[in-house]
Amino acid sequence: MPAATPTSGEGPLGTAIAFARALMGNDAISATAYFGAGARLLTADGTEVSGPDAIRGVLDQLTSPSQSLEIRPGRTLVAGSVALCSQSWRLLSAGNTAASYERASKATFVLQRRERRWQILTAAPWG
Repeated sequence: MPAATPTSGEGPLGTAIAFARALMGNDAISATAYFGAGARLLTADGTEVSGPDAIRGVLDQLTSPSQSLEIRPGRTLVAGSVALCSQSWRLLSAGNTAASYERASKATFVLQRRERRWQILTAAPWG
């Protein structure tokens, strides 16, 4: 069952943190619920995806049991009903094999307050 989506009282930072917690908890379904209608996400190779099914597909890859994702909140800039949030991401593969990897990035999100809640409009997890 998806987690409750934050209301505007929690603000854009609360939404960004709740989104990060869902991802770190390997819950792509709940993480997808933080995206608004018409949202866009840029993949690691710069491909733009839109719509809940495509976004969830990307988030499913990030929440794979073969890797772990560490996310730290960054800065949040609010201008009325729009906000820009940053986070530090670190993706680690599980195990100590030759195929192990680590990827770090500064993720950027644009959120908008719609109908009393903050929603992610654009996400660029890999910068």
